[in-house]
Amino acid sequence: MSASQTPKPSCVLAGSESLLIQCGALLLEREWGIAYVVSKDEAIVDWAEAQGLAVCAPGKSLAASLSGVAFDWFLSITNLSILSEDVLALPQKGAINFHDGPLPAYAGMYTPAWALLHGASEYGITFHEMTAGIDDGRILVQKRFPIADGETSLSLNTSCYAAAIEGFAELATQLETDALAPVEQDASGRSYFARHQRPEAAGVLDFDRPAAENARIVRALDFGDRYENPFCAAKVVHDGRVARVSSARVEADAEAEAGVVRLIDDAGWHVGAGEDTLVLSGFGCPRGRAWSPAEAAEALGVAVGTRLASGIDRAKLTASNEAMTPAERFWARRLEKLDPVEAPYRSSGQGDEAGRSASEPLVLEPLAGAESGDDVAARFLLYLARIQGVHAFDVTWVDEA
Repeated sequence: MSASQTPKPSCVLAGSESLLIQCGALLLEREWGIAYVVSKDEAIVDWAEAQGLAVCAPGKSLAASLSGVAFDWFLSITNLSILSEDVLALPQKGAINFHDGPLPAYAGMYTPAWALLHGASEYGITFHEMTAGIDDGRILVQKRFPIADGETSLSLNTSCYAAAIEGFAELATQLETDALAPVEQDASGRSYFARHQRPEAAGVLDFDRPAAENARIVRALDFGDRYENPFCAAKVVHDGRVARVSSARVEADAEAEAGVVRLIDDAGWHVGAGEDTLVLSGFGCPRGRAWSPAEAAEALGVAVGTRLASGIDRAKLTASNEAMTPAERFWARRLEKLDPVEAPYRSSGQGDEAGRSASEPLVLEPLAGAESGDDVAARFLLYLARIQGVHAFDVTWVDEA
């Protein structure tokens, strides 16, 4: 049988980002058989259905969904779900994963950002065999490239995307010609970054450190305006108030004093950091609205001569951020769906002594027979539910603790 008559491989594609569509389109051009596309991403599902491909959702029932389906390779492309051994056992020839980092040095999550935080000079992408462990299978294809000056997480991810498409074409050729040459990973050079691992002090800048280091942190945490940043945002904190910052550059300044604001203009805040000046810009409030440098200064009570971020317990901030991060996605989604309830006797106009303003707290006093503060709160919430005729709602609760 000639090479042109050799049957092309078949596969199942799994993933959650647009790279899967690019890789899938390449396979269709090469006349591969795609038995299923595993995703719940709307764009990927729409693409697969437009190509006439079968689609199923990831999750605990994936092995059952693919049971009885014959295919050669399971190809995991930007798939963040850990696959069970039952799923990995389904392909007749093996399972392959794309990782957006050079293994074994950068295994785990958000590795482009970690590489920039560490000041790496080189980066890359890897296609590797999938095993029961995370990112520890033998390397099949790896593409490396230098990290340019001024690189951000956004630009580095873009470079990874381009390298991934090039590397996937090589991988497809190797699979078609049975020319794989797996290379074992050197465990001594392995670093792993866990899903909920985050930068020190939740990304709050430390002006006692060199300006170049702070600028690198800002670039590493810059995911661009068009993309979600689920990792961490660079921040400036002053007097308990927070501003996000997405751009920074270094200016030589022999007279700079660490943490002191030297100038506020349209270019940003000029702040002493180490022995140079750090120019910060791209400000925003914690809720996402953009701020000009002047608006950010007003919001944080900052002026020329202000010393920033003094007295922050960075170790405590790091620990509290690590404790909160695992629940962050749940609460972000939950807080988007708040359903407030109308408070009784709220004033409809200012100066009404018999009423209450919309923002004035309602203080719950002890009740006869109440066993605890929780008991008082529960009774009041039941009262609100009955007079409003609702069974679910949200309130803000504050206590002295």
